[in-house]
Amino acid sequence: MDWWFEASRSKGTGIISSLSEVTGSSEAGIRLLLTLLLTYPSAFLHRKFLAKKEAELQHIFFILCGKDAIHSVVCIWVLHLNFLLGIPAVYTVAFQFTFQMFYLLAGYYFTESDTYDIKWTMPHCVLTLRLIGIAFDVYDGTKKPEELSPEQKIRALKQTPSLLEILGHAYFPSSFVVGPQFPIRRYLEYTSRAYSHIFLDENECVRVGIIRGLLAFLYLGLHFLGVLYIPTDHVTTSAFTEKPFYIKLLLIGLWGKLNMSKYLACWLLAEGSCIVSGLAYNGKTPDGKNKWNGTCNIELIPFETATQFSDMIRCFNINTNAWVASYVYKRLKWLKQKMVSHACALLFLAFWHGLHSGYYVTFLNEFIVINVERDFYEMYDRSKWGQKPWRSLWVKVPCIMLKTVWLWCGLSYCVVPFLLFKTWKWVTVYSGVYWYIHIIFILYPLYRGQLKKAMGRMAHKDKDEPAVLNGLAHSHSH
Repeated sequence: MDWWFEASRSKGTGIISSLSEVTGSSEAGIRLLLTLLLTYPSAFLHRKFLAKKEAELQHIFFILCGKDAIHSVVCIWVLHLNFLLGIPAVYTVAFQFTFQMFYLLAGYYFTESDTYDIKWTMPHCVLTLRLIGIAFDVYDGTKKPEELSPEQKIRALKQTPSLLEILGHAYFPSSFVVGPQFPIRRYLEYTSRAYSHIFLDENECVRVGIIRGLLAFLYLGLHFLGVLYIPTDHVTTSAFTEKPFYIKLLLIGLWGKLNMSKYLACWLLAEGSCIVSGLAYNGKTPDGKNKWNGTCNIELIPFETATQFSDMIRCFNINTNAWVASYVYKRLKWLKQKMVSHACALLFLAFWHGLHSGYYVTFLNEFIVINVERDFYEMYDRSKWGQKPWRSLWVKVPCIMLKTVWLWCGLSYCVVPFLLFKTWKWVTVYSGVYWYIHIIFILYPLYRGQLKKAMGRMAHKDKDEPAVLNGLAHSHSH
């Protein structure tokens, strides 16, 4: 499928060019959308003809659905050669982590432009995590069971995967382009027909997968309609900066939501295809119903109804965040400093996304906001303001509405650098709103004492009251 990305370098003609003009999207973006849609026929073909065949035939089918792009082939062969040479697993992890990330960063260096790049580096960043994950899983397979966490036990590999298995996992069409991430052990169980009877004997997964795919088009429609009225670069223009301050805040909130919708749409399309293929099967609920959330990358209802940054991050880009939590954050527990591990994990994510300054500022924003928010709500929950008598319906509903507006305005502010990439663009936007989020959060230690005093005397925390969790420490981080 990489040929769609390679073809995007030159101006297209025909239907793709026409769709680009009608929607206002780039031709590369249209190719990306068509690529994601093509994963559905491949899922149906596999389901119909190959799901109960030998694993080797399934691996070959998935490889043929992909494309032998030189970059992915080189990186896969380097990993396989590592295994063939019998290099100790711990050194394999160190080498693969370094090599795969260096290769990806070199790709960014030679291909990045001033806009969002839909090139070979897009699927390759997915592949990079996948290959590093395999190295870690083989390493975990060499440890004693008591040395592994429950999560590592699920992912660990007792046997080194073959080249055919690695290729099949790498080129699995439903997740090759934009993810989702999943460990190779899930893929091997899937191709070994461990639960093929579940998705072959029932049409439930097809129905659930199609619904997720249709939801993607709702978000695509929201994005395409929105950018017609609020183009992505509108917030960098004088027409925006000359507006009143409160209008700019609300406009950034709406602008961010419209631009984030395209990411949600891509994840929903990929997830829907994974569900149709059966890969997303995730066991059963206590009442015996099938779960199809094994590759869920966005929990829509919690995301759309969140009133705290940590809640929104927890249900956003779930599989990538779970990967970083498992293979980066939790592997740094020897530092014995959660905040340092959190910072390292976010720095890794910034490098993984690219070299634009906007990525690093965005994840710095997240680090600041998450830690300040966690401290504030821990203080609030113990204060008089946080006690039950204050939580009447008449107070709670307006507060939720205000928190939702604050959240989307604040979140959109934080992702401005991520969406605009270049330094001059996000500096222009931030200057136009006087860097207000940075001022509020960075100066928090200076007014924290007065805020705590205003909230009232600290009360004993109920034993059953949930603590505000750090997104990466206890769950995930974008």
